[in-house]
Amino acid sequence: MIRVKITDRNGLHARPAGLVTSIAQAYPGEVFLEKGHERCNAKNIFAVMALEAEYGDFVNVIACGKNSEKIEKEIEKAIQGFDEASSGERSF
Repeated sequence: MIRVKITDRNGLHARPAGLVTSIAQAYPGEVFLEKGHERCNAKNIFAVMALEAEYGDFVNVIACGKNSEKIEKEIEKAIQGFDEASSGERSF
C-alpha cells in the first residue's frame, strides 16, 4: 500500500482518473483506491471519480498480486503528476 497526496488543484478529475484506470486495467491483479472509509476498484473510472478526491486529500493505492509494488508506484506517479506517468511501456 502507498499513501498518496492529491497535489493537482483540480483533484482527481477525469484526465488523471482515466490514466489511473488505464494503468490499473493493464495490471492482471486487483487494484483499489481508498479515501477515508471508502474503497473503490481502480479499474472502474466511475468508481475512481466517485471517490471525489480533492486537492490535499490522501488516497491509499492498494494492489494485490505479482509486482504489486510496481503498479502502486506507477499509479502514485499518475496521481501526483500524470504527465510524468504517461510515457513508457508497462510490463507487470
